[in-house]
Amino acid sequence: MVTPQEHPLLPLATAIANLGYQPTSLLWNATQRMAQVPGLAQDLLAYVKAGSPPPDFSQQQPASLFKPLPGGYSVATLIRDYQFQAIGAFLIAVELSLRPDQGKALLNYFLHRGYWRTNTDGSRDLIFPPLTEQLPQCPQCRSRWFEDLPRCPSCGLVRRHVTVEDGPLPLEELATMTRTQSVDQKVPAAIAPNHPIPPTSVNRRCAQCHHLLSQNSHFCPHCGAVVAVAAAPIEHPSACPKCGHLARPGAKFCSHCGLNLN
Repeated sequence: MVTPQEHPLLPLATAIANLGYQPTSLLWNATQRMAQVPGLAQDLLAYVKAGSPPPDFSQQQPASLFKPLPGGYSVATLIRDYQFQAIGAFLIAVELSLRPDQGKALLNYFLHRGYWRTNTDGSRDLIFPPLTEQLPQCPQCRSRWFEDLPRCPSCGLVRRHVTVEDGPLPLEELATMTRTQSVDQKVPAAIAPNHPIPPTSVNRRCAQCHHLLSQNSHFCPHCGAVVAVAAAPIEHPSACPKCGHLARPGAKFCSHCGLNLN
């Protein structure tokens, strides 16, 4: 019978503990996960034996931290770009090696939602990677947005898609177009795909984003806003009396020369 002192994974468990893995109750689970990728396990042992130095990007040292992982990552870049502790970077490297898609999804989740770091005194801090600063920011609550979300996950602000055909959009008109939608306004759980609408059935526009609506639309297929019973009819564009540029229906200023159209 193998005693605990003779178990073949004991050196790996000891190395993981020396890197400060928390909580200790899950140490054996982390050891078994690391052992699934023997190459990474050997790199971790070599890293601890070398004294766990911080990565030196100018010299690509220690070499065990700079070996490429799926997705173009390395243990060193995970430490630098996500502020992971070394053991956390090694365990994420295991996920990237065994399940690349799930590993990348986990990193994307950390990027947008942050992750909890347990301190030596048992307290926890919510950490956002430096890369989070590159994500779009909600203009209302300043939280960061997923790229594919139609509304802010924190305050419910609906993302606006403003198209300017020619020249800058006057600030007053822009302010009108970017009105915030009430958070408690009911929005369908699933927004219908934006299929082409037959020309004969189009006679209305969404009051919030001006997207074309079919006659029986109850929700806007573009922004998800609830369609009022008396939706705004389509208005024909009018020419600017100064430059002749066609102005969008309801525009207060010409988008080409800025002339007040009221």
